[in-house]
Amino acid sequence: MRVIFIQDAKNLGKKGEVKEVANGYAINFLLPQKIAIIATPEEILKMETKKQKQEKNQKEKNQKAEELKKKIQGIKIEIKSKANEKGALFAALDKEEIAKTLSEKINEKIKFDQIILEEPIKKIGECKICIYLSSGVQAEILLIVKGC
Repeated sequence: MRVIFIQDAKNLGKKGEVKEVANGYAINFLLPQKIAIIATPEEILKMETKKQKQEKNQKEKNQKAEELKKKIQGIKIEIKSKANEKGALFAALDKEEIAKTLSEKINEKIKFDQIILEEPIKKIGECKICIYLSSGVQAEILLIVKGC
């Protein structure tokens, strides 16, 4: 029986694949567990249309991400935070604060989960921050932390 996998199945197939499986396995396991559906011509057409739509959306998303990358690549943002006389911050800077400051500077929404920090920022100075924009598209900004 030919089926279309509607979710990944270990050692069988990935979401969207059309495969031939044993009738009993399809009827007794794959279909009731909603792992796959019967591969009728209509369902295959629906799946292909859906796949094309997703690819188009991903392409548009990547295009927007590239435009945003051009806008923010190399930008400098400054954040003031309380620090002691040795330059250590009383509280580490979090991703939310960096995202908020960057969003205000460029007038575009940047979410905190797009900020990639190797380690928490705990002292005054400059550091490079990577911003995840889309699959394969990242920008780098310079963060200047000043004490107050």
